[in-house]
Amino acid sequence: MKKISIIITLLLFINPIQAQTKLDYQIETHNHFSNNVPFWLKSNQNGRYSTEDINSQLNGHIQGTTTITSKVSLSYGVEALVENKGIYHDVFRFFQYYANINTAYLDLKIGKQYDEKLNFELLKSGQLLNSSNAEPIPKVQLKTPGYIPFPFIQDYFDFKAMMAHGWLESERFVESPYLHEKYAYLKVKNILPVEFYIGLQHAAMWGGSHPVYGKLLDTWSVFRDVFLAKAGNDETSPVADEQENRTGNHIGMYDLGLNYKYNDYSFTIYRQVLFEDASGKTIQFFSDGLWGLEIKLGHKNAFFQGFVIEFIKTDYQSGPVHDLETEPRLFGNDNYFNNYLYQSGWSYYGFTIGNPFITSPIFNFRNSLTEKDGKTIVSHFPNNRVLAWHVGLMGALSDKLSYRWLLSYSLNYGYYYSTEEDYNEKEVIINGKSYIIRELPGLKQFSTMVELEFPIKIMESELKATTRVALDIGDLLGNRYGIFVGLSKHGVF
Repeated sequence: MKKISIIITLLLFINPIQAQTKLDYQIETHNHFSNNVPFWLKSNQNGRYSTEDINSQLNGHIQGTTTITSKVSLSYGVEALVENKGIYHDVFRFFQYYANINTAYLDLKIGKQYDEKLNFELLKSGQLLNSSNAEPIPKVQLKTPGYIPFPFIQDYFDFKAMMAHGWLESERFVESPYLHEKYAYLKVKNILPVEFYIGLQHAAMWGGSHPVYGKLLDTWSVFRDVFLAKAGNDETSPVADEQENRTGNHIGMYDLGLNYKYNDYSFTIYRQVLFEDASGKTIQFFSDGLWGLEIKLGHKNAFFQGFVIEFIKTDYQSGPVHDLETEPRLFGNDNYFNNYLYQSGWSYYGFTIGNPFITSPIFNFRNSLTEKDGKTIVSHFPNNRVLAWHVGLMGALSDKLSYRWLLSYSLNYGYYYSTEEDYNEKEVIINGKSYIIRELPGLKQFSTMVELEFPIKIMESELKATTRVALDIGDLLGNRYGIFVGLSKHGVF
């Protein structure tokens, strides 16, 4: 960060005539009170909120943009957060710190920064692979600034792409592994009355220090195998299973959608399909994944401005048995977000990086903190076989009072071969071969949250107030309730 600060300072002084700087700030205070924190008060909060029943936080965010030329700008920022009690963290920490070089066609992002989700994105349950559930991961990232025209055929095709290298935390089963991420999307336009997009996302954890194998290799040869999702060899991995499967912990997602616009209205149908291991070689449209419908209305102060409905299904997982005895294959029992080698799985500081309906490993199956010898630990994802229905609505009750309403219902089956209490044994016949699996009986859970936002004035200062009331009823989380109260102040230097 010192090097980044020096570069920013030099840019400002070297080109004082062309450079134009805008600097703004935001100060927020958050408090919540609950009997066990409800699902929608701790999910998709960018890792900001504690799991404590009574918790207070104060955070300040300063960010700036410096225009270097008409086509190049520099953005940077830092956010500090203080809370009354932290899990894994100190009570004071820098939550975001970043510096980005932005151009018309390519952005370079360095540091720890989350993507701000506004308006209708806040109605969704979260993307299957990358949601806003965990706090931001420090990365170096190259990406297009959203969709840009495809060369030579820009009237009909846009594309966007990203590649990143990140660093995960040390307090996990495999300490301090690297994170590799990339995606590529293509959007088709001006051919049909609807726009169509298709994308592929790929992520992998690799390297780090394993408690049995010691320091895992992190050479360029290893990175090549990770980038190409290839099996390892004696030069890239000492782990026999990695030589048979893939080097590192890989996970990916197909992302497809159709969008139709008419005047101020927009209708989007989208589909996301998770894959792990060789199951990614085919798109299983009618098995696991997320189906969604989003309706947007363009009226700013209308009572009904937008609507989202989603169905999430992760219970099949390419079948209950991995590597069938009756046919040669290396998929089945995908055990989403878990991994035999990287046993903290697809998580960051204990919270799932993906959709929060797959229970984060910082929680046990009943969503209480997982502890050992009085210390909170991350073990594994205890509940990744889920059927969930989710609805989100938003609008305005007046020109100064807006609302957001989330409702969710889920059936939770744990994971194949679950070791949790109350599991049922079940016989399945595949290609004439009998297998015994264990699963939980579909624990029911209802969760809802209502949010109100409105401006208030305190001592001649204009503030934004946010209140949330959340409730859980069911067999998985039990009956919970909670209240959130927040105040924020935004300004420009």
